[in-house]
Amino acid sequence: MFASYEVVVALAMLVRRFNFQMAVGAPPVVMTTGATIHTTQGLNMAVTRRIKPPIVPSLQMSTLEVDPSVSISDKTEEIGQKDQVYQAQKS
Repeated sequence: MFASYEVVVALAMLVRRFNFQMAVGAPPVVMTTGATIHTTQGLNMAVTRRIKPPIVPSLQMSTLEVDPSVSISDKTEEIGQKDQVYQAQKS
């Protein structure tokens, strides 16, 4: 299992740092099957180093501001009132 995870990480590192394209004049890709699936004439690729790093999304999370003048019991009463209004509208 460790080797399987290691292959995934290694491939992810390669894909992040390099661009892969079919080589100019490469023969068409023909697949053969047997115990495994593979190409008959290999896979000719042109590999170039990426100049710009890939876009990595930021995981910044917004923070909530807490109003110190409002207590929890005040909010509980507001929620109870909203539920009562909702129940009245459903009836």
